[in-house]
Amino acid sequence: MLSKNRPSREEVHSSILQTARDIAATGGWAAVTVRKVAERIGYTAPIIYEHFGSKDEMLNQILKDGYASLYAQVVEEVEKHTDSEGRITGIVMVFWSFSHTTPELYQLMYGMEGARATSEKARGYAQPLVVFVTKELIRFDPKRITADNVVTYMVEAWSMLHGMIALDISGYTAKYIADNQKLSELLTADVLHILRRQQT
Repeated sequence: MLSKNRPSREEVHSSILQTARDIAATGGWAAVTVRKVAERIGYTAPIIYEHFGSKDEMLNQILKDGYASLYAQVVEEVEKHTDSEGRITGIVMVFWSFSHTTPELYQLMYGMEGARATSEKARGYAQPLVVFVTKELIRFDPKRITADNVVTYMVEAWSMLHGMIALDISGYTAKYIADNQKLSELLTADVLHILRRQQT
């Protein structure tokens, strides 16, 4: 709850976004409402509407912040590596870490657990990340992965990555592989295998 000592507009703004995430972390994004956010931080709903015109506007801001954070983390990790395999591994591991440390944010970004955000805006927010990863896939093996076929490789690799993440943060994979580190290593190996395989 916010202090009653007249927090700044920026503090209220940040608190609204964080509170929405906190509610989603325990009840899913379908549980997030303007009224619940207002009650949690000790304000009335009209105060929330002074910052965000609607729930969708609030979720889109969280969505935008999420993609910006993920993009920054991916770039930072990739730049630590000079070899192509290390760079791809870095991308996979950042996605894995991001999805497990902030699962509610990942779920909103990729439409899980009752999350609903404007898909057109989501694509726009994700574009810098998509462009960056696309370039890294081509860099991995430029003789085989080109501008003409990179989308095929990306879709297949993304299906593997997101599928495993979705299963794991939903609790399904723990029934079979309890070691999270081992699971992330298997995932990385599978993604690298996809990128090394000749597309037919």
